[in-house]
Amino acid sequence: MKNISIFLCLAIIAVACNGTTVPEKTEQQPTTTGELKPELKDPTVETLWETDTVLTTNESVFYQEDDQLLYVSNIAGKPTDKDGTGWISKVNYDGSIQELKWADGLDAPKGMAIHNGMLYVTNIDELVAIDINDPQKRKAYPVKGAQFLNDVAALNDNIYFSDMKTGKLHVLHNGEVKTIRNNMTNINGLAAHDGNLYALDDEGLHIL
Repeated sequence: MKNISIFLCLAIIAVACNGTTVPEKTEQQPTTTGELKPELKDPTVETLWETDTVLTTNESVFYQEDDQLLYVSNIAGKPTDKDGTGWISKVNYDGSIQELKWADGLDAPKGMAIHNGMLYVTNIDELVAIDINDPQKRKAYPVKGAQFLNDVAALNDNIYFSDMKTGKLHVLHNGEVKTIRNNMTNINGLAAHDGNLYALDDEGLHIL
């Protein structure tokens, strides 16, 4: 630091001896990195389309590229009530409703994922598998002690799903449900990408 200070002093003296005035630093001058600070702009949101108001208490939307569809879960009640009033809707990419109650009779459907022709959706204390070609064909996987099953992600023939209230991460493999993580505070979102499973809780984003 001393060498740098001495060099700067000598440079200033040399400029002064040559009769040149050192310009004052202004906001337009480069920073110490030699780059101008970018001008920050307020973000804007543009509505491309919107659905009709017939969708009720939408919890999540699952994007299905193969079918050019959006699957929308509708709680249609309280998120913890086993009332049978929830359903799954099919929505087109322009926001039009293809089928309002494609799969109904659920309680409080939340997160979803598709694997091997089945739509998996959490339903408070169970994971429900719904046949994409026939939504009346279903199989429920009850989870002992579950309170608020939330998001779902499919990865390598495994169906992972979270319980926000108990802080647990479960997996469905070969028809059997197992708990693989505990004590994840308010674990919510799950995503599978490039062979990795990502989970979001109060502590941040985790790669599992």
